Amino acid sequence: LLTEQGEPGKKAEKCGFPLSQVWRTTGVHLGRTARMLACQAVERMAAEGRLPAMSLFYRALLQVIVRDKFGQVDKEKTVGKVAAKSKDFVDYVRRALRRLQLEGAHLSVEEINSYLEEYKVQLR
Repeated sequence: LLTEQGEPGKKAEKCGFPLSQVWRTTGVHLGRTARMLACQAVERMAAEGRLPAMSLFYRALLQVIVRDKFGQVDKEKTVGKVAAKSKDFVDYVRRALRRLQLEGAHLSVEEINSYLEEYKVQLR
């Protein structure tokens, strides 16, 4: 049900995730995680005061780090399911950067944790 209209390799009649006409004409495709997050009840998240999964926070924060430190990354590279295997956020970032072939950047533990400290106040 969470396939997109116009998603490569998917038949149009089997799609269940609506995209606006603007997005369809520009060729934008959302990833699975983005579609899953879009289906979450915003009111429930606001009432509970937290994200449905810490892995979503880790992934969003990784996106900020990659944007700040590396700019554009090859869109063909994916992180995959790294959060479940990670013991903490630093381990998650290191594993994800390896998957993105950016491990040569050598971000320090302090640098990674500074992002976590800066943004974790938004989890409350």
